[in-house]
Amino acid sequence: MGHDLKYMQRSGKLGTSFVYRRRVPKQLVSVLEQGEFKFPLGSSEDEAIRRYPEIHAKAERIIKSGGKSQERERLAELHNITTPYEHAETAQKQVREWGIEPSSEEAYIAADLATKNCKLDEDGHPVITSPETEAFIKALVAPEKAQEVPLTLIDAVRHYKKERIDPSHPDHKERLQRIDRIISGIGAALSNENPDLYSLERKDALKVRDHFLTLKSPSSVAREMRDVKAIVNIAIRDLDKTGTLKNHFNQLEMPKAATAATPTKVRKPIPEDINEAMKAKLSGLNNKSSLHLWLILEGTGCRLGEISSLKLSSVHLDHHIPHIVVDPNPNRSVKTSSSIRPVPLIGPALDACKAAVEASQKKGGEGLFPQYDKPKGKTNASNALMKHLKVLRNGDEAIVTHGLRHRLKSKLAAAGVEKLVRDMICGHSIKDVGDRVYIDNEARLKMCKQGLEVIIVPRSEEV
Repeated sequence: MGHDLKYMQRSGKLGTSFVYRRRVPKQLVSVLEQGEFKFPLGSSEDEAIRRYPEIHAKAERIIKSGGKSQERERLAELHNITTPYEHAETAQKQVREWGIEPSSEEAYIAADLATKNCKLDEDGHPVITSPETEAFIKALVAPEKAQEVPLTLIDAVRHYKKERIDPSHPDHKERLQRIDRIISGIGAALSNENPDLYSLERKDALKVRDHFLTLKSPSSVAREMRDVKAIVNIAIRDLDKTGTLKNHFNQLEMPKAATAATPTKVRKPIPEDINEAMKAKLSGLNNKSSLHLWLILEGTGCRLGEISSLKLSSVHLDHHIPHIVVDPNPNRSVKTSSSIRPVPLIGPALDACKAAVEASQKKGGEGLFPQYDKPKGKTNASNALMKHLKVLRNGDEAIVTHGLRHRLKSKLAAAGVEKLVRDMICGHSIKDVGDRVYIDNEARLKMCKQGLEVIIVPRSEEV
């Protein structure tokens, strides 16, 4: 394999897959709580060679950073600090609650009482070492200075989390973790864990972007820069007391050189031969749940998470048009409001859904697939399907489970099914207000059923 691929090894019973395997440096074993790195590279040598540089760089980053555990500890410390802005807010609130007029005689008396235990300097002035006391004194006798406090990244992030991240949202923890990764990246880029937003310049925003580009793809960086832009914009709207804060992350485009050097990842519709091979492979498994999941995805064009976390209460087999309803539940949100929709079940998808309902009821489950009816169930479902699909796709990384969705929509388009019906089936946005608002669910079901019947055989022998 050569010296450059020294950490690439064969794995599996037949030695047909490959992993990146490397000892963790001794000084990091206790931090990482593991003795080796072991990352999957692929099910073919060509795929493994292609992925090797990316995985090797990932291992190098972990080693260079000193380990993720240290990073978590550092973030925890950062989250526990009280910022000057928060001290100022607390002090001003206290003064208001006490009914003291700032800069009044009563305010100066209160300030003297607050500093009576402080040591005095050589001129007889109190030496204030507590940030809480300092903020309180400013709120009492120098209210104009109380407004002149730094507004830091942590202030902005805490406010953003409060305003924009719903604790009851199924993806709540993942969203918080993503924001934490962004904070960490900004701190590393600027060598300042909690920069004052007033002190940032355009060059700092560019520096942050360029640092992120050394770690991630341009599309991922663009997404995270949008998060940063939103964090600062909300801080400007709600927290800026001076009216001078600027958002240097606005209109922060990716460098053309970076986007040109990174090929766009394109997902392909699942080819017919691979689809048939996949169904044959899943049919041979003792546990038929993966087959049922695949057939429902194939016949509805739904996203994997929409089906893997579907509740039995959202399955309506006794309706004159058997269907499922894609709607939010405690373990899974929906991508957009357009994603909330009824989807007819016909042919193999209907048979698979009936079999899945029966299997779930025997287990006493509430979900159509109880093993995936939990947070991160979509990831587990994806892994269960992809481990088989990787063997069949001949190293083509553009062929993934989501390709079933592409396949169905492509077949609908090729069969001449109108765009409105295609969008209704797949849960895409419908631009026309009349179509979006005035077509009821019963009419949608009928239209979608007619569209699907153009491309799907009514009954199945597969389940």
